[in-house]
Amino acid sequence: MQMTFHMIGWLVAILIALTFLVNGAFMFISPQAWVKLPSWLAPKGGHGNRKRIEGVWGDLEVRVCGAIFLVVPIWVVYNVLFKST
Repeated sequence: MQMTFHMIGWLVAILIALTFLVNGAFMFISPQAWVKLPSWLAPKGGHGNRKRIEGVWGDLEVRVCGAIFLVVPIWVVYNVLFKST
């Protein structure tokens, strides 16, 4: 039973990391394409409005968030695989 919960936990962690990576890639590469993603894949919050991301500052804000969404899962996986004690 404990092994099942452990595997379910890893599966959920992998799905969350993949969602972060997909969203981060779209946000970083093309904020306009990220807005077009379906709502079940891209939780947009206040950034889902196309007018909100138009212009230099909105575009930059989404790209910075995308970079963070890309770096955090990679950093976590690196620490789990190579820095664990």
